[in-house]
Amino acid sequence: MSVPNSDYAYARINTVGGNHTIKAGGGFIAYVYGFGNNESFGYATGASLGNLNIDFTVKDQNDNTPIDSLCLGSDITFSPQADSLFTNFEYDFGDGQQLYTDSDTTVVHRYARSGEYLVTVRASTGQSNCDKGNEEVARKIIRILEPDTRVLGPRSVCPNTTDVVYVLEDAFAQTYQWFVQGGTFAMQENKSARIDWGGTNSDARIQLLATNRYACVSDTIEYPVKVNVQLDPEAPFGADTLCSNQITAVPYTTYFTTGSVYNWASDFGQVSTGHGTSNIDMDWQGHGVGKLWFVQQSVTDTVCDGVSDTLLVYIQRNPSQSGEILVQQDTFALGEALQPGLAVDELYRFANWSFGDGDVLDTIGVNQNLSHIFRCPGTYTLAAIAYDTGTVCSDTRVSLVKEVVVLPPKIELVNVTKSTSKPNALDIHWEMSQIDFYTKNLFLYRTKLGAENWQLIATLVPPQSSYTDEAVDINQHSYEYRLETNKDCEDGLVTATHQSILLNIEKIDTLAHLSWNNYPDWPNGVDRYEIWVNVDSSGYKLVGTTSDLYYTYADNDAGFDHCFEIRAIEKDGHGAMSVSNSTCVDFVPQIMTYNIFTPNGTDSFNPHFVISNIEHYPRSRLTILNREGKVIYEKTGYKNDWDGKLRDELLASGTYYFELQLNEPRNEMKSVKGYFTIFY
Repeated sequence: MSVPNSDYAYARINTVGGNHTIKAGGGFIAYVYGFGNNESFGYATGASLGNLNIDFTVKDQNDNTPIDSLCLGSDITFSPQADSLFTNFEYDFGDGQQLYTDSDTTVVHRYARSGEYLVTVRASTGQSNCDKGNEEVARKIIRILEPDTRVLGPRSVCPNTTDVVYVLEDAFAQTYQWFVQGGTFAMQENKSARIDWGGTNSDARIQLLATNRYACVSDTIEYPVKVNVQLDPEAPFGADTLCSNQITAVPYTTYFTTGSVYNWASDFGQVSTGHGTSNIDMDWQGHGVGKLWFVQQSVTDTVCDGVSDTLLVYIQRNPSQSGEILVQQDTFALGEALQPGLAVDELYRFANWSFGDGDVLDTIGVNQNLSHIFRCPGTYTLAAIAYDTGTVCSDTRVSLVKEVVVLPPKIELVNVTKSTSKPNALDIHWEMSQIDFYTKNLFLYRTKLGAENWQLIATLVPPQSSYTDEAVDINQHSYEYRLETNKDCEDGLVTATHQSILLNIEKIDTLAHLSWNNYPDWPNGVDRYEIWVNVDSSGYKLVGTTSDLYYTYADNDAGFDHCFEIRAIEKDGHGAMSVSNSTCVDFVPQIMTYNIFTPNGTDSFNPHFVISNIEHYPRSRLTILNREGKVIYEKTGYKNDWDGKLRDELLASGTYYFELQLNEPRNEMKSVKGYFTIFY
């Protein structure tokens, strides 16, 4: 934004709800803003934002301002610093106490407990239509301190016991004043003292005053001591919870006093070293609850003795470090859910799992039901660590491993063959196993035989096991196919390729020369190639077999239209078959007649007038004439059944003439004429 005078600066500040303080060393000349409980409002040029700032000072009893080290029990003053524009002040001292004033005078507060407190001072003008007027807030955290310490030493001593040691737990930068009642100091330092106790006294005690580095003085710290011939020692000091794998040479101690003997006893173990002293090592006998105590006896006064309080020691059984990972079986199909479990000690409550494929589970219940599906086939090592937390045996754990095998699906192309349902198409068949849980797609690829540019032609879903490819020209090309799946895994599954059979045919004169490409794709190869022919749509018939890739067909009088296909038969294996494309050639059955026949009825030699291949001319018309040109026989669709008779009488021997109208457009010959002789 353009500012007319370069001595000034402009800023836009976007804020969210709450209280905000804006400060500038040189002050402000104009502002528009909203805050506190109020609607947005503005002040004209020339007003001062500094008029609305609020702060406060905190001072201790010494008129200092160490807000992080104020003394418990002292009078602490809070003084607001604000323009007289504010008329109402609200103090929240953070300890549940609040104070309201209508002036900016200093207020005093005393805290009852040590700790940290958030002090809030809220100042308002009380001049707007809102309940609290225009408002500003200041906050500070203060710390209230109370010096303290703990005395360590015997609370029960024999009368006239000397040189009894007492020490203080370390407290940073504190000084102490020691006082004793019922005895005298044999030695006194800041954090320790040696005391000579006097005669029997039920009111003996040690007293302390602690002063910290901020000059805060504690209340009197008192430590009562019983001076009596009847000792009442505290329970032994040492571990009261143990794991059963760490129960030997466990140290225990009590406060030592001069001239005392300590006789230790337990119902669940024995003292291994230190018996008679104030420091022993204990061997516990196993898991359970043990008791430990001692009898303290003064050697200077035989009647001064006593039994200590009893220390109860809980010894947890160390859980067994044997176990087993349980699975439904050792071998799984890809996609099948693994549901592992743990057979481990009942004391283990949690487990961490690693499935060997990068997936892990941390801190789950030992008995929690689990399910895991491996994304790829392979051998995986399951690993589980069973453990407990928050118990004395939490360091004990059991690590277990288990190998499982995940099998890939088995997919094998069976054949590529001419489609049985679509013209000029190919059927691709395959077999699958181990796919009960397999959900990944199958990808079918195709290329022309010998080419390298494989093309994805179909995405399929198991258990589909066949596909018809119509986007091909099976009469012009042979095609290769392969299936792929599990492509998201390092070792994806790719089948062997299978190819279609392309049959070619060459007609030379009266011969058909057939040739085709090999079908090399079955594991055990081809058992044989079968040659099938369909003549004049009469249906395919097997006409030959071969192991070669060629065949010559010469049965050209079988009909006009000859359509061939090759069938490759698998050797062993599935017994599959691959059928080639159908390829056709045309032949013309040749009409042949004979010039002699003997319809004498006495033998079976030439009893009828025969025309070879007449069966291929069903619309033909045969006319027979005598020498005078008279028609003596006429038949459409002749079937080689005329026996030389006219009105049931045999014709006389001699020469006769015939004319055969073929009536077949596929034969360029329109008719055949000739003669024959009847002999008897």
